[in-house]
Amino acid sequence: DALRQGQRFEVGHLFVGFRRHTSKLVVLGALSLVFGVISVIIMVLIVGTSMLPLFVGGAEPTPEEVASMLLPMLLAVLVIMAVSLPLSMAYLFSIPLIVLKDSDVLPALRTSFFACLKNVLPFLVWSLAMFGMSMLTIFTLFLAMLLLIPVSMVSLYMSYRDVFHDI
Repeated sequence: DALRQGQRFEVGHLFVGFRRHTSKLVVLGALSLVFGVISVIIMVLIVGTSMLPLFVGGAEPTPEEVASMLLPMLLAVLVIMAVSLPLSMAYLFSIPLIVLKDSDVLPALRTSFFACLKNVLPFLVWSLAMFGMSMLTIFTLFLAMLLLIPVSMVSLYMSYRDVFHDI
């Protein structure tokens, strides 16, 4: 945003949000952590402890055991995806809204969610593009840092500017 305003880019710009909005960003991070833990709990409740031997046991499961675990695992994945989608929509623009527009945490989450809902097709296309890029870079951490992170941050900022240009 500093570049857009004609300022010179400095490394300090990467951390400017934490200088003025530390408490809001910490709350946002804590909420994200809580929702992550809740997602894991939901998955464990759906799948149960039937998968525990698969992860900690040394023996290879039989095909029948794998088949019996498949349906609960698919159900858990679908539930987590259904819960994660609105949360992702709420978080997508919340950081720029907090840092650039000095919004509070809950209004930023609400505004981000409804902005994504209003722009559901571009949100879907962007999400699929980011998913595809992450699948391409998942095997190489260096490539992920070199390509995925900058591209996703710039595309997120540009979509933020596109959606909230009149605010």
